[in-house]
Amino acid sequence: MNEKDTSFHMIGILSLAHMLEDFLCGYTVFGYLATFHHPAFVFLWYNFFAFAMQLPLGSLIDVWMQKTERKLQPGIIFSLGGLILTLLVYLACLFLHVQSSLAVYLLGMGNCLFHVGGGVITIKEDDRNSYHGKGLGVFVAPGAIGLYIGALISYFFIRSAALPILLITAVLCLRCIHLYRNCPDPELLENTDAEIPLIPILVCFAVVVLRSLTGMAVSFPWKTGLPITILSVLLLAGGKTAGGFLGASIGYRKTITATLSVAAVCYFLGNYMIPGLMAVFLFNMTMPVTLYLLAKKMPNLPGTAFGILTFALFIGFLPVYFNLIIGESPVWLGTASSLISLVLLRQICGGQGS
Repeated sequence: MNEKDTSFHMIGILSLAHMLEDFLCGYTVFGYLATFHHPAFVFLWYNFFAFAMQLPLGSLIDVWMQKTERKLQPGIIFSLGGLILTLLVYLACLFLHVQSSLAVYLLGMGNCLFHVGGGVITIKEDDRNSYHGKGLGVFVAPGAIGLYIGALISYFFIRSAALPILLITAVLCLRCIHLYRNCPDPELLENTDAEIPLIPILVCFAVVVLRSLTGMAVSFPWKTGLPITILSVLLLAGGKTAGGFLGASIGYRKTITATLSVAAVCYFLGNYMIPGLMAVFLFNMTMPVTLYLLAKKMPNLPGTAFGILTFALFIGFLPVYFNLIIGESPVWLGTASSLISLVLLRQICGGQGS
């Protein structure tokens, strides 16, 4: 297997592991932890540890990468360690009936470790092979599907599920370790004292806050019933994947302009099902866009770049959590978020794809 095939398979295995990771989290949170603790407590602290903590831990990975010869080693240890920690919390809840709030914190930390570790590996492998962001959406997108499936079947929190989950986890971990041993290390730039790109950080942070807020707060009147909900989740994940491929194909400036301008129109018509579904797909194409643009501005700090954007996801969650925004119409919030994101991202995209 050549180097490019190894990287391709590494991103693919991490994507499957991401689906499993978020499946375990959704399954454990909704099927067990939220039944013993107040759901508001569980959701707040789980999201804090799962998303906000990726910023300090991502910075820790960056420091570690600078000091070790095997540049992917920190990412492997974090990602597989996080997956195993999540699995242990799931098993403790399933067989030992652990009800402590510590389980909520540890489950969130397992999710955090996996995401930031896998994210760093994906960013570096995407860059080393000149995928131009295609790998970023491929890695992130399956998480939404795994989380939804876990939450959907969490009513059946049964012991018989443990064995296949253990086997799948073992296979993914062993395969990931094998690929890591055959994967050449990416190079870090010599200039590690470059100025922090403050404007791109603020722009990408703001856009991700808007995406998180819009995704949680917008309420579509037609979104009722299981089939439509499943279709919405698939389009959300599909948009995250497609954003990287389209950006790599036609350039990110053109991608931003095309997708967000059409998304604004679709959100404006979002009370109707077809435009609303298109809005979900198009707006989520900004996910790999923001990650790619920020990672390119911070080439030696992939963990910090990844953590900044996941911290933004947590900030976008808070207004909905505290009931500051509830069930808003897609007409105003979705349209405004799309147009603001369009204006902001074009300011940092330069001439890419123009």
